[in-house]
Amino acid sequence: MFVEGMKIIMADSSMMKVEEVLSGDKILTKDLGAVAVMAVIDGVEESCVYIKLANKKNISVSFDQKLLTPLGIVEARNLVAGDSLVLKDMSYAIIDSISIQENNKKTYGFYFESKNIFINVNGIWVSSDID
Repeated sequence: MFVEGMKIIMADSSMMKVEEVLSGDKILTKDLGAVAVMAVIDGVEESCVYIKLANKKNISVSFDQKLLTPLGIVEARNLVAGDSLVLKDMSYAIIDSISIQENNKKTYGFYFESKNIFINVNGIWVSSDID
């Protein structure tokens, strides 16, 4: 799940905050191009993982959020400073720091017709799968 304020790349290449995405909106995916959101879910996470990259990009996600690394898919809880994440252009960025945010953050997730879809959040490829 993605923390409120994170931005997703839409099918038309515009950026939209996760809290503004609606069912039926089309999001750019890594492998399938434009895919329509079937449903949006929201919730509150007591604590989230805040990841700051050396290239100044950042992302804040739930502990079980899966992110794409050069070595494969890794849950946010298992990442450490020095690991890399895959960016929109398929280049890599090194994780500069990871911290835990503990103040009940509003989060959003998306259901698609297919599983194993990667969407781009704040310039970083992440899995859309919701466990």
